[in-house]
Amino acid sequence: MRILLADDHHLVREAIASYLTRAASDIVCVEASDFQQVRERLAGDDRFELVILDYRMPGMNGLAGLDEVRQMLPRAPVAIMSGAMDPAEAERALQRGAAGVIMKSLRGTALLTALRLIAAGETYVPRAVVTALPGRRPARQSFDNLTPRELDCIEQVVRGLPNREIADRLAISEVTVKLHLNSAFKKMGARNRSDAVRIAMLHGMSGL
Repeated sequence: MRILLADDHHLVREAIASYLTRAASDIVCVEASDFQQVRERLAGDDRFELVILDYRMPGMNGLAGLDEVRQMLPRAPVAIMSGAMDPAEAERALQRGAAGVIMKSLRGTALLTALRLIAAGETYVPRAVVTALPGRRPARQSFDNLTPRELDCIEQVVRGLPNREIADRLAISEVTVKLHLNSAFKKMGARNRSDAVRIAMLHGMSGL
């Protein structure tokens, strides 16, 4: 997957690009430090499968940058990335065609999952945004048949924690964690751990 990653914070951009290319051998990250560089990268390369735009980087001009990129590269999904974004702003971005809103506080594994969901044609919205928007249901209400402890375990899985760390964090045994997760997977219709994360994130559970 060829990704154009645009962010004016050098350390943030490099850290994200480094993680993605190390975590997935099929990912290639091309970086841009401002919106003018985004224009230059897109003008010389139309092979990008996903574009990630920092919402507040120089030249973005709010959501005008999103509109311009979608016109330049209509076949590829475009996600907006931010350290902090008002839910109303996130909603406007989605209404204008953003394929997702990515918070910089996401853990690496959750970020990778979110980007794969977006690249596959899904829309990713973090739980913090979902629960704040009028008329939207909180993520927990989307899993009514899960017990509170099963929800706790699934949230830790979305954060990328292994069973041992989940057990430590929830003060239960690792065997109990496995039992809760197996039960949760069945109720969610998830084939495996990765599929459970995909389903959870589609319902707005970001692991934050």
